[in-house]
Amino acid sequence: MYVFLYFTPHLRIFKTTSLNTPPISYRNDFIIPTLLTRSFVKALFDAQNFNKYIELQRSSFISFLTNTKSIDWLATWNRFKNCSTQPKSHTSFKKSIHTTFSSKLMLDELPLLYKLQTTRRPDLYRNNWNCFLCDENKETWEHVWQCSALKPRLLSLLTSTKQAFET
Repeated sequence: MYVFLYFTPHLRIFKTTSLNTPPISYRNDFIIPTLLTRSFVKALFDAQNFNKYIELQRSSFISFLTNTKSIDWLATWNRFKNCSTQPKSHTSFKKSIHTTFSSKLMLDELPLLYKLQTTRRPDLYRNNWNCFLCDENKETWEHVWQCSALKPRLLSLLTSTKQAFET
């Protein structure tokens, strides 16, 4: 289970046991781990690494959503943990590819053409290339949702999704 427990202004501990007990307790101004030492240290380092990522400039939007409690991190981490029916000790290329794609999608890190042209490989991708579907504008996330070539498909997806939720 994952929950956020704020015990200092700059450190978010988010790993807890399956019993939802916090990884620490306070007694007479001392922090006492309630987990096994190894689990507590792992939770502490996980929280520190998570904070390092959240504090990056590219994560400012996710940081904002986290601070406003708009992200259900419990569901998010469970989604990443349980994306396969295979045991935790099993690894596969398919699972790895799925996890990588899911995290890049969630973190807005999928390399659309505009990002490739401007940051990743400007030497490889010509600056005058536009969206390969409509060739009208640069391929950005904003354009993907407004692209005239994709609009009918997106509207169809929207309609079928609405119908699925209504039934």
